[in-house]
Amino acid sequence: MLDFYLRSYIEDLRWTLGEFDAGVLQRIITALERARSDGRQVLLIGNGGSAATASHMACDMGKGTADLKDPAFARLRVVSLADNNALMTAIGNDISFDDVFVEQLKIVMRDGDVVIAISASGNSPNLVKGVEYAKSRGAETIGLLGFGGGRLARMVDHPLVVSSRNYGISEDIHLVVMHIFTQYLRRVFAGPARPVAFVDRDGVINRRPAPHTYVQGWEQFTFLDHARPLLRGLRAGGYDIVVITNQQGVGKGLLSLATLAGIHSEMTRSLAADGIPIAGVFACPHLEQDGCFCRKPRPGLIHRAVNELNFMIDLPRSVLIGDSDSDIEAGKAVGLRTLRIQDPDAAPTGGALDVAQILAALA
Repeated sequence: MLDFYLRSYIEDLRWTLGEFDAGVLQRIITALERARSDGRQVLLIGNGGSAATASHMACDMGKGTADLKDPAFARLRVVSLADNNALMTAIGNDISFDDVFVEQLKIVMRDGDVVIAISASGNSPNLVKGVEYAKSRGAETIGLLGFGGGRLARMVDHPLVVSSRNYGISEDIHLVVMHIFTQYLRRVFAGPARPVAFVDRDGVINRRPAPHTYVQGWEQFTFLDHARPLLRGLRAGGYDIVVITNQQGVGKGLLSLATLAGIHSEMTRSLAADGIPIAGVFACPHLEQDGCFCRKPRPGLIHRAVNELNFMIDLPRSVLIGDSDSDIEAGKAVGLRTLRIQDPDAAPTGGALDVAQILAALA
């Protein structure tokens, strides 16, 4: 029973995630960017689980989008109005629970602030009253909603409505959406997007082991003669370097994840000592038959880099450099420019380039 319910819940969640309107998400992000640049507040309201989401959102948007080391950094001014228990219970006891947010908005809101209402039903009277008041003061209003959106879907400027009528799935997706725009904004606020060179490992950086064998320790890792000139030239051309590599030797039990991490640590240390920093290394440890999302030619390692690196990647200006069909297909799957390098230990491949030709093509 549990196995069936688990699969049913995950399938429903997966399906519902694919349904929400990305255009609305873009408009919400644009509204938050404007609020930061104008110094306006972002005020969050919600009940129950949505109150917890409001608190979580205030944390991630306030701290998670800021450069804590830069005292001049313009922070997103964000506050959850679901957190002051003393004030909320005083208003609820002395006036009405329907007024717990509108009365707080009267205290802290300034004309033109942004108000985000979070609600699975979209019909909570205290949220409806809060949004009505916010709109009367010229606020830009956002709704993270479920169950078709309820009354709030017709009231707010930017309704993002989850179609599911399951509270858990609605609240799950509100958290996913919150993390999407929080992490996206962190990268936007960090500075201009940067071009990346996604580089395969075996046959591009190090000598490819014999067929059907794997580099199983640092002592077996040998840099190709062209590796440092290639990587140094990419850095000089303004590219951050990210290594993406299939390593199914882990799946075959020939080396552990810890050993693989150690190899990559030594590789990046050696390159850094020569003035060639590596922004990240992303490896797929799975077997080909596992059908994972990350093994090239699938583009999962590129998606993982986009989500784990702490800067915005300029995909139109980025490139993938590999020595195999699977490398090239992975890059093309996300719209990257792709260049194939000739592995000096392999038979000549049609269309493959040497280092000078690759750097000239990228100049």
